[in-house]
Amino acid sequence: MYQTGFCGRIMSSLIFNPLAFIVCLQYNNLLITLLSGSNRQIDVPPDEQNRVDSLRYAVERLVNQAAFIQDELISVQPTFKQELLSGIGVFHQDVNDLERGYALEGPMVPAITPREASDRLNMFQSRFDDIFRSYQTYSAGEQLFGLPITDYSCIHRIKKELNLLQKLYGLYNQVCVGNSHSQELYWLYFTPL
Repeated sequence: MYQTGFCGRIMSSLIFNPLAFIVCLQYNNLLITLLSGSNRQIDVPPDEQNRVDSLRYAVERLVNQAAFIQDELISVQPTFKQELLSGIGVFHQDVNDLERGYALEGPMVPAITPREASDRLNMFQSRFDDIFRSYQTYSAGEQLFGLPITDYSCIHRIKKELNLLQKLYGLYNQVCVGNSHSQELYWLYFTPL
């Protein structure tokens, strides 16, 4: 039958696409209805016949457009893949710099004051957020191109430590602010005569 060949062409020429599959099913249902009606000498309304023709035209246009876009993507894929790989190389160096800097100058370095640790935490948190966004982008790119996803265990470790330190120093900062307000409050009520 024609509809099997037509839909077979669609399915074989494209990566499985749910929209194309639904359109193909609708087209098959309409065509089967028309064919069964013409075999039994049943009059099929002209608007139903027009729907089949317009649907066939729309599906053929969809197939042609999808093939064009697929060819475009195939032609630009090597360039994007090369850019991704070079970006991953730079990112790997950035991660190493972050890890080294975090170990030497981070908020968990021994013998620093809590205030200084809190300031360092804020500095490293913003730097880490940039690195983590890049990590998510490069991981998605590796997944898109079917490359093995690089595991940066230090990113996950630093993220966990920074989250815990944010809670700790958030509490520390609240206590310090509360302390300074309470000292101001006492002097306000006990002014000399």
